[in-house]
Amino acid sequence: MTSLLSSSDNHSHALQYAGGHFELWARPITLATGDGDWVLLLRDVTTEHEHMQYMEVQQRLATVGQLAAGIAHDFNNVMGIIILYTQLVQKTAALSKSDQKKMNIIYEQATHASSMINQIFDFSRHSVMARLPLDLLPLLKEMVKLLKNILPETIQLELAYGRGEFVVIADPTRLQQALMNILLNAADAMPDGGRLHLALSHLSIAPNQQPPVPDLGAGDWVQIAIADEGTGIAKEHLPRIFDPFFTTKAPGKGTGLGLAQVYGIVKQHDGSIIVDSKVGEGTTMTIYLPLFGEAVSPNSEPFVIDQTILGSETILLIEDNNMFAGFCGQHVV
Repeated sequence: MTSLLSSSDNHSHALQYAGGHFELWARPITLATGDGDWVLLLRDVTTEHEHMQYMEVQQRLATVGQLAAGIAHDFNNVMGIIILYTQLVQKTAALSKSDQKKMNIIYEQATHASSMINQIFDFSRHSVMARLPLDLLPLLKEMVKLLKNILPETIQLELAYGRGEFVVIADPTRLQQALMNILLNAADAMPDGGRLHLALSHLSIAPNQQPPVPDLGAGDWVQIAIADEGTGIAKEHLPRIFDPFFTTKAPGKGTGLGLAQVYGIVKQHDGSIIVDSKVGEGTTMTIYLPLFGEAVSPNSEPFVIDQTILGSETILLIEDNNMFAGFCGQHVV
């Protein structure tokens, strides 16, 4: 096989058949009789092709994330100033009811824009995280209880899990946000109802074992699979579903930042996420997070600083935005 593939007389062709990818290698040979013939070698390269596509998407998202982080940082400074000074004006007693209403609208829209900026920070992996050992099972149970009161009765929400603890090092708020985004997206994809299934399990990958995701290393992982029976995602859209501002929803129905936020949060937790979807059958999103090996003590006490606050302490403020620094210098007392 090596000599066949390395020959300068080879002819190669890329083929697609039944959803798979193949390489066809053809090499001319001369038989003992002097007649010419061909040797054909057909290789199934579906796995290699999928891995290559996956890594290309990861590289593209990383590049977009770096660009988005810089833009989001600048816009965050702008929106921060607008929100702060809007709050100051709102506290002015001389405002008429009409002007107060206008200021409220400005504040609401500014905070909405700030929320979108935070989603971009999540996508670009620049959010501030407070990670600690967290058992995912109680978290998912609480989320299921909450969603059963929110989702339509036509959607059957199920949770399946194996034995043991599912402890990861995570920021509970950010991880809950990521899971909620996926679950609500799944519910939106089932306008006529159906099953929404969550599965929590362990996954061990041996050093020489093929991982389900190319960038998963050997070791122990927690696997969260969220499967719906919705409309599914078209094949041509799958490589772009984690792109910021990409959405297949109707105008005004979504910002296109929900799944981008999910992607960034998962990556900030040293995890990976993959999507399997078929139009008309449904979608399964699977998150892999590193398993934390140590047991979690439920009775751990919070750290308390043994120091009395007198009210005469000095506050050191370091801020590169002059307007924001000026505001804080005048109003933080």
